[in-house]
Amino acid sequence: MLSLVSLGVALPAFGLVTGAISGLSCVVSMAGSALGIAAALMENHEPVLARKMGDVANWLSMAGAVIAVFGVGVVLWQRLASRGFISGSISGKSAVVFDRRGRPEFLFAERYRNGSLLAMHGNREGMLYGPGQGWLPARKWGLQLRSSLLYQSSNRSGPLYLMACHAGRQPASGLANAQILSSVLDRNVIAARNVVSVGWDSGNTLGRALFGMKGMGTHHRTLHFFDLYHQPFRTFTPFT
Repeated sequence: MLSLVSLGVALPAFGLVTGAISGLSCVVSMAGSALGIAAALMENHEPVLARKMGDVANWLSMAGAVIAVFGVGVVLWQRLASRGFISGSISGKSAVVFDRRGRPEFLFAERYRNGSLLAMHGNREGMLYGPGQGWLPARKWGLQLRSSLLYQSSNRSGPLYLMACHAGRQPASGLANAQILSSVLDRNVIAARNVVSVGWDSGNTLGRALFGMKGMGTHHRTLHFFDLYHQPFRTFTPFT
């Protein structure tokens, strides 16, 4: 019965990874079922062996159920990711930059998920905060980042995750901040349309999250980003 339950749970999974998980769950579950049937047929002739086979069959059935539940978790994670949620661990060269009064301006991380991370404040007027000059137009911000030693010496393969409020929002006139940075930096940029909530291992505001890293380092910290209205993050490509 357990194997049938695990089979039924595994079937709805989709995609390459989840399909492989579903297939593995089915194989393990059916192996448990076959072994259980064989144990039942041998019970009168070889009771000791049948009992051992039955124990193995139960373990296989439970393993199939666990794999199926894991597959469902992967599916739910994929659906959550498509509804305004991004999570990843920082690695490589990274830095949190603070202004003269000790307030965090931005975070840059060379490796985040399959690309790099740039996190800072953004507003509805199409401005990004820092570095060193308060609110800047996106083009000026991108030019400063492009010329910085930190960025030039970093691995720039993969997309740039621009985690700033309203960076992916298309204004009434002009281009979204993410589109401008994409063209200036000549790489894909992923951004949210709305307010972005951020934290490491828990929800938080951007300022508090970055301030919490002061003097503690950023390496291997896990950062979660949420679009406040659960809209999917957008990908912007450079103009050709």
